[in-house]
Amino acid sequence: MPMQRSWLTPGVLLRKALGPCLPAFAKSYRRIYLNPEKLAEVIAQQLPENASVLDVGGGDGYLSNDLLAIRKDISLTLIDLATGIGKGIDPSFRNRVHVYDGKSIQDWMQERMATDSVHAVVLSDVIHHIPDSALNGFLHDLAELCRRTHAVLIIKDVEPGHYLATMGLWADKYLSGDRATRLVSQERLTGLLKAQMPNAIVLETELKKIDPPNYCVVLKPK
Repeated sequence: MPMQRSWLTPGVLLRKALGPCLPAFAKSYRRIYLNPEKLAEVIAQQLPENASVLDVGGGDGYLSNDLLAIRKDISLTLIDLATGIGKGIDPSFRNRVHVYDGKSIQDWMQERMATDSVHAVVLSDVIHHIPDSALNGFLHDLAELCRRTHAVLIIKDVEPGHYLATMGLWADKYLSGDRATRLVSQERLTGLLKAQMPNAIVLETELKKIDPPNYCVVLKPK
């Protein structure tokens, strides 16, 4: 579902002003809120051997580089409602990355599931951008995808209440212009996922301890 963005935001103006310096700035900016190496290590531990990974809301792909560096046996498909995604993927990994842009999870199930394998579905900082009114429907689609493919579901997001979480929330709302952003706690998200996948095994990773306020939950369909 599309995010509720203001058309001309401080973030848009900043990206235009930075020009070719944007990738370096974006990488440094993300480190304020997240240690990408720690996240990659946590996710890498949950992926099956030789996994085909569907990265939902993969965006520019910068965060995928660390995962691809650790797990040289995996391939990755970036899927996003936006177009022009994956521009941050390191050139050395491009032969292991496929881009499926301007598409939803339902699109992938209808158009690609019959021919493309998927062993794991990964989301990083996607949930808090989805309006509450659309969240249950989005999680239903995720659950249906994982049931039909028997894929492991791995979701990283941000626990509310921490000062970094509040900083990031305000940056999303007033710099990026995504006014619908609101944080979903690990407890709430786990409850919503269990309602959609009651038979799945739910695992809590160590991310919340080693890189707060970030958390990562894993669901493995039986």
